[in-house]
Amino acid sequence: MKRPEKEAVVAQLTEEFRNADAVYLTEYRGLTVPQISDLREKLGRDTSYTVAKNTLARIAAKEAGIEG
Repeated sequence: MKRPEKEAVVAQLTEEFRNADAVYLTEYRGLTVPQISDLREKLGRDTSYTVAKNTLARIAAKEAGIEG
């Protein structure tokens, strides 16, 4: 992924973090595609599940004012 793409991902994640009532980070490795699809269904319509590179998520969280 080139730098402009990374910047776009960070901007999108930052906006999502700022608008979210809550943010949960999960480990998805080991889950099958059907399991991830099932999880997304169970989360509900007003919830999103996004897979992002840890480094980009950390930068976006910091920009959104999320610490910890």
